[in-house]
Amino acid sequence: MLLTATRRSVSLSTVTSVHGRCPAFTALRVLIQPLRPQKRVVSLMATACQSDNVKRVLVPIGNGTEEMEAVIVIDVLRRAGALVTVASVENSTDVVCSRGVRIIADKMVEECASSSFDLIACPGGMPGAERLRDSPVLERMVRTQKDSGRLYAAICATPYVFFENKGLLNGKLATAHPAFSDGLNDQSKVLDRVVVDGNLTTSRGPGTAFEFALSLVKQLYGEEKAKQVAGPMVMHPHTV
Repeated sequence: MLLTATRRSVSLSTVTSVHGRCPAFTALRVLIQPLRPQKRVVSLMATACQSDNVKRVLVPIGNGTEEMEAVIVIDVLRRAGALVTVASVENSTDVVCSRGVRIIADKMVEECASSSFDLIACPGGMPGAERLRDSPVLERMVRTQKDSGRLYAAICATPYVFFENKGLLNGKLATAHPAFSDGLNDQSKVLDRVVVDGNLTTSRGPGTAFEFALSLVKQLYGEEKAKQVAGPMVMHPHTV
């Protein structure tokens, strides 16, 4: 990043962001080198950041997605430091959620198909869960995620409408929204607010979205990080 400064103006000449190496600046050092009495070059140099701890997360959305679940998951994971990509399964990045809230996705899901993610977290809502289910690209991605042992998750209607109906639960313990949980093959955990079974995490609805998201933070970064994220949000007492 190079800034050329005069007494009257400052112009940005180059800004480069390389997601594969350094998605966020951890520190900046400002080096000011005098060139002329009225002109200076200010070089902003970022220290190298450690990419090992950066977790990559995909949150797919579609028309009718439950906006609270989507935004809470996106926000909480970003607070934890995750690099979250919001991907549309529609024909546009402009998505209208279940209560009319519009979300502009970062990418189309097809653009993400060749990428690897530490977590794929699917919000619910209707008909949003059906829109996710009906995306062949997303189905392949979630199936690969499951088979590879990487984390995958769903909340609200999606554990049943998408995961159960596409064979993505495979007998794993799960929960779902009360309007859909009767359809799950295994009923032993349907009343739990968040269920973690191996690399699968499921939850019930908008009211459990914070607990769901913090559970995902814990699995990605550890319990201490989950507590650090929960504290400033003034979460009600719960077990992280």
